[in-house]
Amino acid sequence: MNIDLSIIILNYKNAYLVREQLRFFQSSQTPFSIELIVVDNASHDDLSSLVRQFPAVRFIFSDHNKGMGAGNNIGIAAAQGNAILILNPDVIVLPGAVTTLWNYLSSHPDVGMVGPRLMNPDGSLQYSCFRFHTMLTPFVRRTKMSFFSFGRKELTRFLMLDDPSCGERSVDWLLGAAVMIRAKALREVGMFDERFFLFLEDTDLCRRFWRKGWKVVYHPGATMIHYPHRLSSSETFTSFFRRVTWIHVASWLKYLWKWRNERRAREC
Repeated sequence: MNIDLSIIILNYKNAYLVREQLRFFQSSQTPFSIELIVVDNASHDDLSSLVRQFPAVRFIFSDHNKGMGAGNNIGIAAAQGNAILILNPDVIVLPGAVTTLWNYLSSHPDVGMVGPRLMNPDGSLQYSCFRFHTMLTPFVRRTKMSFFSFGRKELTRFLMLDDPSCGERSVDWLLGAAVMIRAKALREVGMFDERFFLFLEDTDLCRRFWRKGWKVVYHPGATMIHYPHRLSSSETFTSFFRRVTWIHVASWLKYLWKWRNERRAREC
């Protein structure tokens, strides 16, 4: 059976959110065929109770927490669709958003990945498309450097605030909370780099897409709501001793080392 779109939801202790997403897709109709794949990253929550409630959904249970990239790779390896939607459980999919992304990807054969506009629950815009990092970017985002003119300039560049249109555009990279990927491009580029347990796995994948000549596009015609965790940035180093901070630092060092001989994948 030919599948048009595989939707992959990676769960880690968010079974109740996964249930709501599955209910949404169960009650929605699309002009293309879909399959739903839920990967559990050893959450030990109530996800197993959903297996009986959603018999058409494929559930895959990992024996340990493999991280964001590796967990999604499990779903990608099982996917049969011509396109793959990577979807975090904390994303609310609004009606028509998935179809809009599918139609765009179908009509733009040079695009390998497309992402929607993400909104905060209060209706404000959430930054979800970016330019690639410089050495300065992590320090500006995690310290008081953002109060200085050079820090504000770097944030403006990184967050693409100098482009007031906020319209459809090619971007360096997209937040991996919700992205639709062409399966053909993914087979050519490769899946998520599993060396990144959390953070920068999406940046790295987008960079490899550009390196292979596949466009990465932000498409605000599709809108979803994302509940932000603010794991990757802070105004101060008050979170310095949190485990998630050190995971972010480790991913950043791995990213720098991997791309040490290549300054930029594209100019934006």
